[in-house]
Amino acid sequence: MEHLFVDAVSEVSVGAGVVRIVFGVQRKASKDAKPELTQTLSLNIPIEGFANSMPSLQGLIDKLLKDGVLKTRDAKQLGSPNFN
Repeated sequence: MEHLFVDAVSEVSVGAGVVRIVFGVQRKASKDAKPELTQTLSLNIPIEGFANSMPSLQGLIDKLLKDGVLKTRDAKQLGSPNFN
């Protein structure tokens, strides 16, 4: 099995029955530059496979919230224009 590291998801799209998730790593163009997300990996999975993975992903999020690794955010923290 190959192991890859990514910092974040940069794009998610759906087309032709496939979910495409593009990941990236943070890189600086120079020492003083602000880091930019550079796309490095594309994961392509059938919609059904993606949907079937959601309970596992939600279970992980629930565990991280319970353990205090993640914290919930209210609407103001999310920055939605509907709640300003």
